Amino acid sequence: MKKCPICLENVVAPVKLNCFECYKSHEIHCHTFQRFCLHCIFQSNTNIEKCIFCHEPKKNKTMEIDYDYISNDHFSIYTCVFCKQTKGSHLEIAKHIMEKHVYHCACGEMIMNSNKKEHSKTCEKCLYCAKCDKDVINICKHKKSKRINLECQYCGKCITNSCEVLDHYLTHVEEYKVKIKTLREILTCERKQYHDLLHLIEDLC
Repeated sequence: MKKCPICLENVVAPVKLNCFECYKSHEIHCHTFQRFCLHCIFQSNTNIEKCIFCHEPKKNKTMEIDYDYISNDHFSIYTCVFCKQTKGSHLEIAKHIMEKHVYHCACGEMIMNSNKKEHSKTCEKCLYCAKCDKDVINICKHKKSKRINLECQYCGKCITNSCEVLDHYLTHVEEYKVKIKTLREILTCERKQYHDLLHLIEDLC
């Protein structure tokens, strides 16, 4: 079992810190094998400004849950350190924490659920909408502008700004209104010619 360097106990809901200058995505670095309890990180987050091994400074707040480690812990039973009530296997507790207490933003930062509304106001990558009370992947009329990559299913145009989505679709609505009006006029003209032709045939008979 891995030990948390903060509480010196077996890690619960272990996280890997990718937030220091020494982090390398495809190479071994100081925190490749080191894990911290998620709860300990929240308690000490403001104090961990440098890597505890090489002392490289913090460059962001990115970290990730080590679900591979959790899935291999088949026998431990834990109590949620946040609510002090829910008990279960390591995997059950980790899922409970991430669903009920902690929000993992698309920017890589983990924050308490109670703070995600404030976080969404300043983070450009955050998908959470306070009014919808959920993550919104593509379209949300409440959220401020953000970078997206959405292909319009009607014209194939790639929309990259979330604020442009609604206006773009409304443009198509207006285009279809014009088309429908034109088709109605054509249908009226065709119907008149159809009835005129029937009357002509009747006269010939």
